[in-house]
Amino acid sequence: MQFVREHQKDVPDKERDALMVAFREMLLNAMEHGAGFDREKVIEVTAARTARAIVYHFRDPGKGFDKADLSQAHSAHSAKEMLAEIERRTALGLRPGGFGMLLAKEIVDELVYNEKGNEVLLIKHVR
Repeated sequence: MQFVREHQKDVPDKERDALMVAFREMLLNAMEHGAGFDREKVIEVTAARTARAIVYHFRDPGKGFDKADLSQAHSAHSAKEMLAEIERRTALGLRPGGFGMLLAKEIVDELVYNEKGNEVLLIKHVR
């Protein structure tokens, strides 16, 4: 996380902090869902900076997921919908959470998964 923070030194603090939230959420998703918090499994993270974008690429060793069935991820867009999502997760026996993909999607300009669902690109356009 410190490396990525330093990688974006010229990005305004507010934008950098938001981008760090998206980065952290995708990293934690890869650690939890892709690697099962197994210290022996490797998660590859690549950062690239161009004149027009900051790009992060995550690849985890997991089997991926079906993007059509994201029952663990929140899709809420309002406080009322978020409360309904929390109730739905509780009914399914899921722990609180599931906001990571929603947060990242709102912060970056593009969030692109590979077909298998074990790789993701976060793309933030810069001025």
